[in-house]
Amino acid sequence: MTLRSVRRPILGVLLAISITTVMDASGLSAFSALPLFPLMVLLWYLERLPRRDVGLVRGRARHYGLALAYPVVVIGLLALVSSAAGATDVSKTNWQKAGLDIALLSLSTFFVAIVTEEGFFRGWLWASLGGAGVKRSHVLLWSSLAFALWHVSAVTLKTGFNPPAAQVPVFLVNAAVLGAILGLLRWISGSVIVASVSHGVWNGLAYSLFGFGSRVGALGVKNAALFGPEVGTLGLALNALFFGVLWRLSRAERESGDRARDGAGRGLLRDRRMPWLASGPGAHRIDSVMPAASGSAPRVTYIGGPTALLEWGGLRLLTDPTFDAAGTVYPAGTARGTIVCVVVGLAIYAAFIAGLHRWLIGVPPI
Repeated sequence: MTLRSVRRPILGVLLAISITTVMDASGLSAFSALPLFPLMVLLWYLERLPRRDVGLVRGRARHYGLALAYPVVVIGLLALVSSAAGATDVSKTNWQKAGLDIALLSLSTFFVAIVTEEGFFRGWLWASLGGAGVKRSHVLLWSSLAFALWHVSAVTLKTGFNPPAAQVPVFLVNAAVLGAILGLLRWISGSVIVASVSHGVWNGLAYSLFGFGSRVGALGVKNAALFGPEVGTLGLALNALFFGVLWRLSRAERESGDRARDGAGRGLLRDRRMPWLASGPGAHRIDSVMPAASGSAPRVTYIGGPTALLEWGGLRLLTDPTFDAAGTVYPAGTARGTIVCVVVGLAIYAAFIAGLHRWLIGVPPI
């Protein structure tokens, strides 16, 4: 990974922060997340990112269970602790209205988050950093930090969500931790939809029960500095604890999911008439990527079809750069009816490979 390879993710995040800050400063904070949608679409188009890489897939049922468990467990524990400490006052709470507020805010946040915060940070940015060669754990880290930085203007300018100055650092650290949890859910499931479900339920429960800014929620908790889900020290501690537990428990699933996605992304050639490419009902396939080793050992990354990236001692070589998308069909040789069809997409797209020293092109015998 080089600075040049990540310049587009950096510029995209800086642009998003700048636009949101200007809108927050102009009194348009209620709409400041909306520009993330066209910006996400533009950057997605420019990088030609596959839909799966951006996370626009459904995910599995157990992943949605985890997505729901996160806000329910953390905010549920906060509610129990604050109640046990005598910090709640529900004498005037209209629970029917509170339930409706939770449902409406959860649903609205879910639909908006898919095309704004989740779509941008856990969708486009996640895929862009991954395509630039950033390790998955580092993608989680940088996307979470970017998510936190994007929220700075929300708590430092007059937006209606203005906690006391002493709570701002707690909120920003909490935003990074919350972003890391949502990123971990995205990593495990491969889906920004799963992350958006968790984001929606979090907002619905946190803002309806505990309030935000100077507004008190349905639980009547006024000591937000301690019990607040986003600005309270206890909320930060429980979020960090949940992340640690989820990280530890999801290790096997993260590793198996990465292997599955890596395998699904590699090229597969099938040829009807050329046995040197095809083998029985299947086709010639390379299923392994050589891991980077210490010292001067080379690293070979299989991309798809005849294409591979060779890295050795700072030298970067690309073999037979075809970069054919899945579904591409073209004639092979001079015999009538002989074709080659690419049936699986690429592991890495051309836009993500920078700093090449040579392209190596070979012509197989026909």
